[in-house]
Amino acid sequence: MKLKIPKLLLLSFCILSFYAKGQNIIQPITITMPATAQANTASWASSVPPIIITAQTKLQNGQVNGNVMESKILVTIKKGGSKICGSYTSQTAPSSNFNTASKTWTGANVLQLLGQDCVLSPGNYELCVQFYSMNSAQIELLGESCKPFTVADIKQENFSAPTNIFPENNKQFKENDLKAPITFRWTPIVPKPQGTVTYRLKVWQLMQGQSAAQAIRSNQPIISKDVDNITQLSINNLYDGSCKPPYSCDFAWAVEALGKDAAQGNSKSFGTSEPTFFGVNSAGCGTNTDSVTVKCGPIIQGKQTYTVTVSFRNIISSSGGLQCTTVMNSITSTTGVISALATLPVTIPIGGTSPTITFTYVPTVSNATTASFMYNGVWNDGFSNTSNFGSGAIVLPVCRCNTCDLVQWQTPDLIKYDTNWIKGTNNQLTLYGNIGFGPQKIIKLSTEIVDFYWYTEGDCKKCNSNDYYFGNLISGSAAGLTATSIADASGIPLSTSHQIDFVSPTLSGVSLNTPFALNISLPPQTQLSCCTDCFRFCIRYTATFMENGVCKTCTIVKCYETKRKHRKTGMQPKYLPNQCGDVTGPPKGEAAQMNGVK
Repeated sequence: MKLKIPKLLLLSFCILSFYAKGQNIIQPITITMPATAQANTASWASSVPPIIITAQTKLQNGQVNGNVMESKILVTIKKGGSKICGSYTSQTAPSSNFNTASKTWTGANVLQLLGQDCVLSPGNYELCVQFYSMNSAQIELLGESCKPFTVADIKQENFSAPTNIFPENNKQFKENDLKAPITFRWTPIVPKPQGTVTYRLKVWQLMQGQSAAQAIRSNQPIISKDVDNITQLSINNLYDGSCKPPYSCDFAWAVEALGKDAAQGNSKSFGTSEPTFFGVNSAGCGTNTDSVTVKCGPIIQGKQTYTVTVSFRNIISSSGGLQCTTVMNSITSTTGVISALATLPVTIPIGGTSPTITFTYVPTVSNATTASFMYNGVWNDGFSNTSNFGSGAIVLPVCRCNTCDLVQWQTPDLIKYDTNWIKGTNNQLTLYGNIGFGPQKIIKLSTEIVDFYWYTEGDCKKCNSNDYYFGNLISGSAAGLTATSIADASGIPLSTSHQIDFVSPTLSGVSLNTPFALNISLPPQTQLSCCTDCFRFCIRYTATFMENGVCKTCTIVKCYETKRKHRKTGMQPKYLPNQCGDVTGPPKGEAAQMNGVK
């Protein structure tokens, strides 16, 4: 047998499903206005406190949802569920211009959203705000909230509504505490009217994904009790120990003050308190998220360091219940060592972002490509509940190798004025002194002549000036290292090579701070006593070493300049120049002794 569903019921089901699709994208929605409002809405623009509508939405990848940005805002005044004031409908409502995470309308702006001024009769009303999405020509409810208020009879005395005291807003109970009797307390109405005042306490349980305004408007209260002339009431067995779907562990409560209208002889309302939340701690405080930036730092003791900056965001709970600040206490890492962390603890406000936290990070594993961090904080929920979460895998940037910026080179200087560098046939120069490299131990030191220039005074060069035969490294020595000249295919060292390598006897390397010498071939010198010649040359020193299992090299180029004495006469000039052709004055020290200067 087929079950026939009435068309009207089927249509209602479709509309409800259609409208539920986008609910709660915009929440919470807060309406602030006097509990007792003036009858003429035109005067609300200057009311105290002012009328304010504030709405919030969650960002998606840092952006406002497209449906929210294109939404319309419908503001109406209702009585008994029926609209009595407001010129717009869901199709004709003005654009909300909702382009930020939070949007506020105040005073006259709220009245413009009504679209008309109304004069309300004494009684109880609701100011309702609804957001609709018009995307793709569809009507979709994105969020709504209503605020009850009263228009008093101007002939009667105005009274201030009660105010909830305990449980205070966002109060979170432990499960055992909520199973015990709970005493609700509130302030009395002012001024105290004649006769009996009845206070009616109502408690609503929120359903999952439901706001307080929706629960108060749609759900039956789970508690509705009256007390006369007293401002507290104890309730037993409010919480049965479970919050099974579709219900949540969040509750809202409010108190209405009632009395007798002497003139009419019936019940009248003096006003209703602003609803407040309470719940069981298991509802949670929302979530924390992190934003992490990693930049390359210096290499310290052969290890790459990174500068990390972190900020935390306190995400508002979607349940509309408990909202908590967080105090972030520590940041740790199992993948490396953290230092210079001096900004903790920091407080993350509700729905806000923490100050930036900066620290230095060094991976435990060499050449690591990712890092991870663990955060520990405490929710300000009254129970000192911790918030522990991790960053996940953070990709480390590829850093420029700056090892060579940190090493200490020492290269030999040419010893000027010393005749010992002129040897044998007068066609060889010996460069000697100390050479050093640190702090790493080297496994090879390469020396290479990269530039060699010979020049004379006047036309004094011999006919044989082929630079194939001069400006070459003949031999060399470095204490603790083995010199290896470049050889031909048969293994015979080349006399025309521009390079000599000095190799460590072990793969662990040696500390380089040692006496050093290089023998460089020179061109033949003319026999003319009137001629002098000079040499300028540059040597590239390359050190090879191991760093964290990786073979690395550092290079430095050092240039030299010197002058050769007259060959034929063998006489020393009175004053030797300090560079080719430049005489600065009488020599001193060892050079003075060579020249007989006292």
